[in-house]
Parts: sequence; structure tokens; C-alpha cells
Amino acid sequence: MNNIIKLSLIFTFAFLVMAALPTNSVSAWGSSCGSCEGDPDGDHDRPDYVKPVAVCKFLRADKTSLPAGGGNVQLSWKAVNATKVTLTGFGDVKKENTRTVFVRDDKTFVLTAYGTGGNDTCTVKVKVATEQPKPAAVCKYLTANKTSLPAGGGNVQLSWKTVNATRVTLTGLGDVAAANTRNVSVTADKTFVLTAYGTGGNDTCTVKVKVATEQPKPAAVCKYLTADKTTVPAGGGNVKLSWATKNATSVAISGIGAVQNEGSKTVFVNNTKTFTLTAKGTGGNDSCAVTVKVQNEPVEKPAVCEFLVANKTWVKEGGENVTLSWATKNATSVSISGIGAVAKTGSKTVFVNSNRTYTLTAVGSEGNDTCGVTIKVKDTPNTPTPSCDYFRVENDDNIEVGDKVLLEWATTDADQVRISPDLGIVSNDGSEYVTIDDEYTVFTLTARNLDTDEEDTCTVTVRADEDEDEDEDEDAPRCDLEVSKSRVNRGDRVTLSWETSDADRVRITDDHGKTIVNTTKSSLMDGEIDLIINETTEFTLNARGDGGSRNCRVTVKTDDIAVYEKRDQGFVIALTQVPYTGFEAGPTLTLIFYALLTLWALFTAYVLVIKKGSILGFSFYKNAGITDTDLENRKKVEALVAKYTGRNW
Repeated sequence: MNNIIKLSLIFTFAFLVMAALPTNSVSAWGSSCGSCEGDPDGDHDRPDYVKPVAVCKFLRADKTSLPAGGGNVQLSWKAVNATKVTLTGFGDVKKENTRTVFVRDDKTFVLTAYGTGGNDTCTVKVKVATEQPKPAAVCKYLTANKTSLPAGGGNVQLSWKTVNATRVTLTGLGDVAAANTRNVSVTADKTFVLTAYGTGGNDTCTVKVKVATEQPKPAAVCKYLTADKTTVPAGGGNVKLSWATKNATSVAISGIGAVQNEGSKTVFVNNTKTFTLTAKGTGGNDSCAVTVKVQNEPVEKPAVCEFLVANKTWVKEGGENVTLSWATKNATSVSISGIGAVAKTGSKTVFVNSNRTYTLTAVGSEGNDTCGVTIKVKDTPNTPTPSCDYFRVENDDNIEVGDKVLLEWATTDADQVRISPDLGIVSNDGSEYVTIDDEYTVFTLTARNLDTDEEDTCTVTVRADEDEDEDEDEDAPRCDLEVSKSRVNRGDRVTLSWETSDADRVRITDDHGKTIVNTTKSSLMDGEIDLIINETTEFTLNARGDGGSRNCRVTVKTDDIAVYEKRDQGFVIALTQVPYTGFEAGPTLTLIFYALLTLWALFTAYVLVIKKGSILGFSFYKNAGITDTDLENRKKVEALVAKYTGRNW
């Protein structure tokens, strides 16, 4: 029975397997390959044959979103039952494949599978982000802490800020940070422009800084210089000179020296002489002159123009002050075109803003003479302007006629430097000793540029002390220098006192090279000072004023030698280290303490001397073991004391 069941199962399984296998028997309708896909010779001729439909299994893109500007995308696809497959942008493609394509803009890819039984499509869309506009650079601000400066200019702090800038430039500074603060020096009107460059556009900011126009400094003016008489008899006579100036910082008259800005002075003239007043000011100088003649002079000669020069022959556009200087000889009158009558020798400051030629005409009784100088205007100097940096005397105190002084000078951008009088052409920077032959000497340094004929001048005045044997000048300062003791011991203290009049500077020195007082304060024109004298010393007071200078001297002599001992060793014990051995009980208790101490001392003396060592019948001597021999000796001593003192014990 079991075998029958097993056989039945085997036959059943075999039947099912055979039923499942395809049959290759030839059909009456055609070929046996009826199941061949797409075979035109297959079972399609059979009335029940269905043509296969093409199928797009998939169309995929590895990226369906791209950034602005696009990028590469990999497309993958698969189709079945297709006789033809096409893909957007590629045309005919394989049924199954992968391709990479660059996508710049939004795009939809369509894959079409064509089949005999029908077609099919797949799509995939790739989006590209819209490109954002590039940001334009923006200048937030450009500011200056000062937009107006005084004449000559100054420092200005510039501050700025930009955004979206790839590069920033600023006038005069070149490339700068996007935001910053910088200090710049401004000497003339200037507009600062900040330019911010960006990928989407540029932007600019501006700020303007103005510099005030420098006002011309007032030039000194000589109002007049007159003489109460211009002719004196043979042998000479007194002449009173009177003058007045304006805007002058210093005034001097040739042959007299420094004078006040306005005043008068009587001088003795014994030969024909021209007095020239020179007024110096911050904006320029001026001069005027008056001539006093002595009768019976030799016959005059023809007038001669010795020179007419300008301190600069080129001026900037807009004009500048120019100082004209001239000198003539044997002239009765002198005039300059554009100015009028002038002194025979002198200088004057004029303002020149256009090309101009000044002609000096010197008129004389026996003939005339002329000379000229031309000043031109130029936009910008092609060569640097020479300048006199300084011109000075090393030490102009206590100079006497015949002394040598050291002149020192320095210049910049000069081709030629000349010092007059006496020295002539010198080095651009240097020093040289000169001998002072007059009481009033003016040295002039001229620094010149030979190409442009520009020059700069500076002067220094050396005044020599007057001879004390000559009559005192009524306008010269007065001085009085006194000392409290003229002879002292070394180390003694003396008081040096002084009084002056018509002085604006006082300087006191000693003959050991020390300066005691050097002041221009009016409160110290009179005063006193205590000094310790260690050796014989001569003190010299030099008082200076508008009328000249005056020296006063006084000498202090020393007699003996003072010996001083200096202790270099410090104190061994300070007073604060001594221990306190008393007590503090106030004044009352202290008084009582000393009173009791005194009474105790008196009591002790009484007991020992008057009572002879005993009290209330008690003997200190006996108790102390004093022998009779000791008492006997004591009595002998007391007897001797009584004999010589007259006192009985």
C-alpha cells in the first residue's frame, strides 16, 4: 500500500514538471518560436498574438538641484521591449546606460522608449538656482575731524567705513583698509576722495579741508626822519634828529645805534653825513634818511647808483612781499618808479603780484644815474627757494671795540652765500671770527639761488660797549652796583645790591665765569642778593636799554683762609635710641618730687654732719663697727677743719 502511494506521488510530480516546460512543437500557424521577443517571424502571425509594449523602467539624475551657474549631472536609465530609445539632448541612446551632462539652466530630460506594441516615456527635471546679483561696494562715510585749518595748515584725522568692497583707495594714501582712521598733514586746500571698488559696482565719498589764507604780516614803516638843520657851518655843529615809525620791532639809526620807535636826539656833526633810520618789522623793513651838510665842502660829483637789488626776483602767483635795497652816492635826490622819492640809501618792502621792473633814479648836481631790478611772477618754482636758517653771534655780551666775535650761520638750498661787510662769499654753513671796529655793526647774510636769482637775507647786529672815558650819553642806561662789605674772610656772606634806570635787561657776572643774574623782568632791574665769598671776586653789572649799555663793577677781597672740617662718619647712636630713665607725672608732681628729694638730701647731710652719725641716740658709726681709734682720728680731722674754717663742730 505504501509503495502504491509513493508511485502515485512520483507520477504526479513528473506530470506537473512536464506541464510546466514550454513546448517546441510546430504550430500550424507558423514557427515554433512564438515566444521570441520582437521576432517578426514569431507567433505574431497568429490571430491571438499581442505585440509587446516598450517600457521605460527608470530615468534618474544623481542631482536634481544645482547652484547658480549649473554643474555636471549623471543620468541613468533603463527601457525594455523597446526597438528604439531617445533621450533629450543626446538623440538615440542604448536601452540601458549612464551619461554625464553639464546643465546650465533648468532642464527636463525626457527618455522615450519606442516599441511595436506601444511607446513609453520617463522624465527627470534638474533645477539650477537663480544667480544672485553681485553686491555693489558702498562708502558708508568719510569724515575729517577738522575741515578748516589756520594759515599754514595742520594735522587732520580722517575716518572712513565701507562695505562689500574688494579694494579701497584714498587720495594721498593709496590702498587702505575697508574701515580705518589715519592722520594726515594738510598745508593747502585739499579734497580727499575715497573710492570703494566692489564686484557689483563702485562708490565714492569726499571730504574737503580748507586752509585759511595767511594774512600778510605788517611791514615796518618809517614815517619820517628829519633834522632841525640840514646845513651847519664849517667846523660842525649840533643837529637835532627827530623820527617816527610804525609796526617796527626794532629801530636803529646809522652812527647812533638802536633807538626807540619814536623820539629825538641831538648829535654833533662836523662833516657832511647822511643819517639812515632802519625800521625792522615782521612783514618787512623800511628806511628813511636825512643828510646834514657842512659848509665849504668840496664840489659835489655826479650822482651814482651803487646798487638796487631785491631779496627775491621771482614771486609766487598771487603775489608776495619783496624787499628792495639800494645805495647811491653824490645824489641830491633819489626816486624809484612806482614808489616815489626815497632815501639815498635804504630799503623798502613792496607787494608784487605781476611782472614788474623797478628803476631807481639818482639825481645829482653834476649828473644823474639809474639802475633797475626786475621781479617776475611764476606759478610753481622749479627749484627750491634758498633760506637762511640762522645767523647769530656766539656771545654778544661785554663786547668792546677791537674785540673779535664768532659769527655762526646755516642755510638751506643756497647756491651762493655772502656775508657783508668784510667776509664776502662764504660756505653755506659755517662760522668765522670777525673784528668789531665800530660801536654799532650790522652784518647781513644773503643766501642766493643762482638759477632763479631768488635769495633770502638775515641780519645780526653787534653793539660794542662805549668808552667809559667819553661823555655819558643822556639816553644810555644808568647803573649802580654796591656790596655790603668790600673785605671779608673766606666763607663770609655779603649782600650784593644794584639799581638801574632806562634799562630793559640786567646781567651780573663775576670774574670766575659765573652768571649771578640774567633777567629782563622789570621787577628785577633793581634788587639785591646774598652771596658767600670764598676768594677775591670782581662783579660786573651790564645794563642794556634802547640807548645802549652801561657797565658797573665792584670788588670783594678776602683776607684769611677759613678751614672747614666735614664729618663723614655718621652718628653712632641716635638720640632717639637713648632709653628714657625718668618719669612723667606732670609739672606739679615733678615739682613735689624734686622738693622731697631736696629735703631728703638736707636731712641726710644733717644727720651725717650735725648729728655726727647718730639719730635718736642711735649711732651709725658704732653700729657699723667703728673703733675708738677711728673716732679719735675723726675728732682730729674735725679740729683741723675748725682751726682753718673758724667753725666749731
